[in-house]
Amino acid sequence: MKYGSFRATPIAALAVVLAFTLSAGVMTVWAADPPPASGDGAAPPGGDDAPAAADPGGGGGGGKRPYLDPFKALIEPKVELPPPTTVMPVMQTQAAAPPPVPPVNFKVNAVAGEHPNYVAVIEFEGQTYIVQSGTKVPDENPAFEVRNVTAEKVEVFDRKTSRIVQKNLLTE
Repeated sequence: MKYGSFRATPIAALAVVLAFTLSAGVMTVWAADPPPASGDGAAPPGGDDAPAAADPGGGGGGGKRPYLDPFKALIEPKVELPPPTTVMPVMQTQAAAPPPVPPVNFKVNAVAGEHPNYVAVIEFEGQTYIVQSGTKVPDENPAFEVRNVTAEKVEVFDRKTSRIVQKNLLTE
């Protein structure tokens, strides 16, 4: 047989490629669908001398292997659901806000002096104090500090409420 007399047809070319891949121990599956499963132990279609392409998963091992979908995960993770718990709605009652702290309470009894050196006579918690700008009342553990004294009023900084409180001179 001469080598030039061989006529190349697509079927002959496929047979040559298939024979080459089988002899090299490489298996290529051309079919998209799995072969029909026969439970009676019958031989695969084409007899014993059929190419190994009819046995997907064979691949030169010689034994029969089950068909495996190449796109299906081999190990599927188990989904563990949390144990059911009964949820009781919690009714949160707003705690009553504490009443606002009243500002410091004092009386301005008299103002004397000239601008900018005014002094005032004030009464706080039953005691009388003579104060000027910068004086802390009472001396130990002060409740407020005098910020400004004018001819008509006294401005103090209340430490509890952190704000300025103004009281006018009593004119009675």
